[in-house]
Amino acid sequence: MPDPVEVINTTVSPRHRTISLLLDNGETARFALLRKPNGDVYWSLDMFTRAAPAEPLEWTGHIGRLTVDDVVRRLPACENDIVRWTLDEIEDGADVGDLDIFARDARARALERLRAELGRIHRAA
Repeated sequence: MPDPVEVINTTVSPRHRTISLLLDNGETARFALLRKPNGDVYWSLDMFTRAAPAEPLEWTGHIGRLTVDDVVRRLPACENDIVRWTLDEIEDGADVGDLDIFARDARARALERLRAELGRIHRAA
């Protein structure tokens, strides 16, 4: 996240596998476990803002891909959700949806990476 800001509200959406933080500067930080059509699977951080209070959120930037540990360190109160969603994705395996052989191979590699990242989580004390 950019400059230190205060979190006003946290919204966890299991259906979309997202955790959104409403920040005191008016921006929203969205952490999401993404499943891409090319087979890639990863945690991502994007920023959103509103032009006016009644307007929908507008995407303002992609902060980057994050490891599972990065997400847990930034959102320790949401660790159980982060780990559960990641484990669920790994358990779904490489053969999901309408993936071609190249996407299935990319997904298998992404799931192995996520499995390794889970093993390196810095658990909150």
